[in-house]
Amino acid sequence: MLEGQLAEGRARLANQADIETVPDPSPSGPAGDLTAKTRVEQTTYETLPGQYEKARLDEALRADSIGVVEPAVLPRQPSKPNLRLNLALGVLAGLVGRCGSGVPVREPGSCPAFFR
Repeated sequence: MLEGQLAEGRARLANQADIETVPDPSPSGPAGDLTAKTRVEQTTYETLPGQYEKARLDEALRADSIGVVEPAVLPRQPSKPNLRLNLALGVLAGLVGRCGSGVPVREPGSCPAFFR
């Protein structure tokens, strides 16, 4: 379905690219400049919907192209927390927090005053 839409969009885009605008003889001066600018803006406006449609179709086609890189493998053992590592890191963090402050904690309410 998307491939058909993509082919149709590409055909419309190719038809728009094949159409060449023939410059009309325009008056010189400010009126000629405005006419030329109007033609450029009109051409840009006419080509933008085709470019948008092409980008939308390309994005839709890219979104459907998903592949398996590597099949999933079951682990040998179930995962669980590493108790020894967690305990060691907790003790280390406690020591750094306690010794890093430089102020002995003797009362439960003294820490908030220190960290203000």
